[in-house]
Amino acid sequence: RALSGQIRDTRENPKGIKRKGNNPLIKTDFFGALKKTRAFSILKSDISNGMGHAYIINCPDEETVKEFFLLAACAAFCERKDECLFCPSCVKVLNNSHADVFTVNEEGKTVKVDEVKRIIESAYIKGLESERKLYFINRADLMTREAQNKLLKTLEEPPLGVSFFLGVSNLAATLETIRSRCRIINIEPFSKEEVFDVVYKITNDKEASNIASLCSNGLLGHAMEIAGSEIYSKVYKKAGQFFTDCKKTSDIAAYLSDKTIVQNAKDFLSILSLMFYDMICYKEGKGRDISDGSLSVIKTASEEYGLKALCESIFKIAEAEMKLSLNLGAQSVI
Repeated sequence: RALSGQIRDTRENPKGIKRKGNNPLIKTDFFGALKKTRAFSILKSDISNGMGHAYIINCPDEETVKEFFLLAACAAFCERKDECLFCPSCVKVLNNSHADVFTVNEEGKTVKVDEVKRIIESAYIKGLESERKLYFINRADLMTREAQNKLLKTLEEPPLGVSFFLGVSNLAATLETIRSRCRIINIEPFSKEEVFDVVYKITNDKEASNIASLCSNGLLGHAMEIAGSEIYSKVYKKAGQFFTDCKKTSDIAAYLSDKTIVQNAKDFLSILSLMFYDMICYKEGKGRDISDGSLSVIKTASEEYGLKALCESIFKIAEAEMKLSLNLGAQSVI
């Protein structure tokens, strides 16, 4: 439910993913994975025994945090007490029409003190549909220091029946005083198998789901974004081809002129780093699973590198990624 300013619906789909609005049948796939997490078990227990006044939901994947709050809101208001997604209250939450559920900063921008003032003013107004009100602040780690201090006063003496959910990607960016007054819930990365299952159920694309499960580092929202990107799939394949084509320094020239790689250098370097890591795992006979489609490339390439060279390659890629973040040219960085 919107109030003003940045208080808006947080349920924007990941880029490129074809999803039918907020169809509960589709959300069941994402929610099903979230419901199995320790994070949700903690929250579900609190809902049953008395919900706290403030939570920090900590996860580097912004989309996962948004979906977690939606699931939490459904759990809090579900008429069947099992976040069914189909009862009138759950439908209202999913359709952004529940009068006592509010979302802030959908776009993940800086939250300033004036916005926090509006949130606080709203929080002291009695709920319209129940005695409970939920506020979700997306990317609360981007709140200004002044805004955090303003919110802190309300967290110290919270309105009756109001719970705040602060979604963060960088917990250290929040004030220690804020952290001390919130229950911190960490959403851990999902396994490769869990990511593949969720993405495949939504996209019905085995290849895209496989790439997403390998390259998302267990972040479901990021995995869905990867799966919905044809460009990412092309970059992934070019990264695999890189190990076949590049036997000496002069062979890299062709990749420096490849527009797809240059324009998506961040993803290209990230994928190369993951592949180098897979080579280390393969040589050591342990580590994460390697897909059948990538195994031949990883196996062949790993035979041409020693462990020291593989580790140095990963380190060099990390340096290159840092340079890219400083807006240095992709061609010079690669």
